[in-house]
Amino acid sequence: MERGRPGTGFAKPYSFVLQRDRRGDMFKKLFGIKAKETPDNKRAMARVAIPGLEAKLEGKVQVFGVRDLSPSGIGLAGGLAAFRQGMTIGLTLFLRGRLLLSGVHVQIMRIGKGFVGCQFTNLDRQGIKVLHEVVLLEQKRLADIKKKEREKESMR
Repeated sequence: MERGRPGTGFAKPYSFVLQRDRRGDMFKKLFGIKAKETPDNKRAMARVAIPGLEAKLEGKVQVFGVRDLSPSGIGLAGGLAAFRQGMTIGLTLFLRGRLLLSGVHVQIMRIGKGFVGCQFTNLDRQGIKVLHEVVLLEQKRLADIKKKEREKESMR
């Protein structure tokens, strides 16, 4: 495994991210699907939709739903018409009403119908670790659901 700073023993935060040429095989094995790579869906990291995940933006009273999350970015759902591409905003993430991550800044990268795609700009090691763990736990949960569905199908 590639290491971070010499003598720290910490792995680089993104060292376990899958290579693009292997990603389709991993998805097929875990989820029974093949990821097709097109210019529209190339991603540096896996994204997951996590039930109960919400974002509170600095200077806003409203809490926004989170459409999807990855260790490198977040997709916000809802009325974000006041924001423009390139803006940097602060946010706090809540999972089922409990604080998950605060003091995070994101840059708005893409605005679509009903959602805004943002990239994290100031994550420290702890923030990166939290996001990786949350995404990984959700991937495991989804894999377990898929496995149980396959087992039910094979029992019929």
